[in-house]
Amino acid sequence: MITVFNRKELITTYDMDELANAKDDLRNAGIDFKISKKHSNGGSISRIGRGMNIGIKYGGVEYTLYVREQDYKNAVFIIHNKEGWK
Repeated sequence: MITVFNRKELITTYDMDELANAKDDLRNAGIDFKISKKHSNGGSISRIGRGMNIGIKYGGVEYTLYVREQDYKNAVFIIHNKEGWK
């Protein structure tokens, strides 16, 4: 079970395709995740992990995907070794 005490942010994005790819990759690897969403009118930076910017998106819904801290390194490896996440 993923809680606020044992989770770590994997990605934050406004892009539904990016979110769907991440979810599929994590499911296929057997890694549990949780998604939070926040409606926003302002701009934000879409990122993978912390400090790794991949583009700026404005408006819409901001999705943040969390994994358990113990799964974080494996999740990052999975995300970065898939075509389209490089």
